[in-house]
Parts: sequence; C-alpha cells; structure tokens
Amino acid sequence: MAASDSAAHFNFIALQFAPQSLVAPLGAVSLVTNVIIAPLLNNEKIGLFDIGGIALIIAGCVIVVVFSGIVQQNFRLCVLVQLLKAKPTVLYLCVIAAAIIAIYVFLWTVERGVQRYHDEYLQLTDEHERVINPAVGVHCEIEE
Repeated sequence: MAASDSAAHFNFIALQFAPQSLVAPLGAVSLVTNVIIAPLLNNEKIGLFDIGGIALIIAGCVIVVVFSGIVQQNFRLCVLVQLLKAKPTVLYLCVIAAAIIAIYVFLWTVERGVQRYHDEYLQLTDEHERVINPAVGVHCEIEE
C-alpha cells in the first residue's frame, strides 16, 4: 500500500518535469512490476501471455518516449477557456456525453429485459408446477 502511494506521489512529481501525454503511458510500467512481483508472492507461474504483455508494454513505453517530440506549453486561464469553447472541443464533449447516455440506455434496457425474462420464467415455472402437481398451493385441513 505504501509503495502504491509513493508511486502515485512520484507520478505527480513527474508531471512537473514532463507533459501528461508522456508521463501517463509510463504509468503502465506498474503493470510490469505487478506481473513480475505477483508470482514471487503468490507462487504463480509466468505464462507466455504474461511475457508477451510485458514485451508489448515495454515496447509501447519506448515508442512513446522516443517519438514524443512534445514541447511543454504553459497556458493561461483565458487561453484554456478559449480552447474549451473551440468547436472541436465542444464536439468531442458532445460525442462523449452521447456515448455515456447511449451506454446507460443500453444497460437499462438490458436490465429490464433480464428482469422481464426472469419474471416470465418464474410465472411459467409456477404454472408448470400446478399442471404437474395440482396440490401445489392448495391448503388442506386434516379432519380428526
């Protein structure tokens, strides 16, 4: 836990020296350390997919670092507001909002369908029990 917290602090400090577009991909290196340390702690075996994943992560980090010709820029608040009001930014935010709403509606529809299917299944099961065993649901009094 302490290692995770200190890594988060170092990640935050790294943002002072490099732009986020460069620092964020390097955060994937923590996955590599997890894949290497977890088998040591949990007596697991590292498989071919794990090795392939490690290679892809390292290759991706190297590509980002080598080919990032990003010059760090400091923006004033008025410039950031103008960039936020730009048409591409507004369009991007609208597309993201529409995607979130579409996913919500899709999940809501699926959940309703599952609930309806479940209710119909219970109703059919109950009717099936009555056909097979007519005494289901009938209360009988025993005469003494």
